[in-house]
Amino acid sequence: MKRPRRPLLSALLGAALFAAATLAVPGPGPRAEATAGQADLVSRVEAYLNSIRTMRSRFLQIGPSGEVSRGTVLISRPGKLRIEYDPPSPVLILTESNYLMLYDKDLQSRSYASLDDSLAGFLVRPKIRLSGDVALRKLEETRGIVRLTLAQADSPEAGTLTLVFDDGPLSLRQWVVVDGQGGETRVSLENPRFNIKLDPERFEFTPPDTEDYPK
Repeated sequence: MKRPRRPLLSALLGAALFAAATLAVPGPGPRAEATAGQADLVSRVEAYLNSIRTMRSRFLQIGPSGEVSRGTVLISRPGKLRIEYDPPSPVLILTESNYLMLYDKDLQSRSYASLDDSLAGFLVRPKIRLSGDVALRKLEETRGIVRLTLAQADSPEAGTLTLVFDDGPLSLRQWVVVDGQGGETRVSLENPRFNIKLDPERFEFTPPDTEDYPK
């Protein structure tokens, strides 16, 4: 297999869950300082996210220009992610080693980005921490809903990831990605199922026979 190339993340993920954007919004701002109560909430969110070993869910995605798409997302921690869009979208996203691969079924072409270079791989990390290379930008708790906004600590200009949870008990329901240009992509989970058995082969990529794929 060829060494994966490293295109701009916005080019790789422009049609995906972590899509590029054009809306003008403020940058991520300074790191948030959590109160004692908020620190407890952050610890609960960390513990909840680390308790998720697998997830399968349908999703509804609203892109920066209001475009709507649906599909299925599978997660198997650590390190495994599959995002497949419903037709007519040809997009398939898979983790491959330490890379995120976008495959265009129509063009039979692939692009890659490093999981370590973006927030895209946050939910499939072996150990999820809301600190270190990830900076907490905002924490909100209102009427049973928790919203937690994160950015890369060393590249805050690259954008933000907001995780949205029901809090009765904690359950991941939505995420919102704002890229470095201010574009927003909102993904709502529909009937998510957590910690269920998933077929490992769903996370493997087998190119079509017609693709000129190096051995």
